[in-house]
Amino acid sequence: MTLFLSSPVHAITLEGTAQGVFSNPLPADKTVAGEGTNEFTWGTASPTQNMVKFTSGPFSATTDAPFKIGTLFYFNGITVADTNPETVDLTVLLTYFSPVEPNNTSVLFNLALHSTPNIVDDELSADFVSISTINASTKLILNGQSYILVIDGFRNVTGDGLLNQDPTQFHLVEQGSARADLYVSLKPDTDVPEPATPALLGLGLLGLAASRKYLM
Repeated sequence: MTLFLSSPVHAITLEGTAQGVFSNPLPADKTVAGEGTNEFTWGTASPTQNMVKFTSGPFSATTDAPFKIGTLFYFNGITVADTNPETVDLTVLLTYFSPVEPNNTSVLFNLALHSTPNIVDDELSADFVSISTINASTKLILNGQSYILVIDGFRNVTGDGLLNQDPTQFHLVEQGSARADLYVSLKPDTDVPEPATPALLGLGLLGLAASRKYLM
């Protein structure tokens, strides 16, 4: 018999730094540059390429509160048809120092790169980047407790961009540029039960033995 206790999870504050790189553009035969760096360009220029750049720095996170891990700069160029990849990965490495010994974990944003037909309406012609792994989670162990990092999406768009009421999508008009912040949340991992103390486990075993005695 296995016993589990549920105990309250205390709020913590997690502090550290973030850095990100782009990789794995697909299909692999398209025109790209910048793999392994924080700046990625794609498409054959006609006259300009598309570009995204991830910038980051220190972060401070509190349990259950969304926090910013970096900013995505996006330039929407005009490119030759059939030269653009459909997806690219952005891997953000979080290095955290408090309240634990220095450690790190990676958060994967799988970005879909959408090209739309150019028509008279600027907003309808806007290309966009979307996060196809929204709500994907990464686990951390902090002070002996399991937590998950949940991807929230884009916020705080500035420049020529818009969210179009969807935090998973970052839209941008042709030849425009804009910035949007990337947010995640730190949440207790409620799927992991905590083992009971040896004393309670012993009491459970004694109770099981007593019940068997009365049944005999």
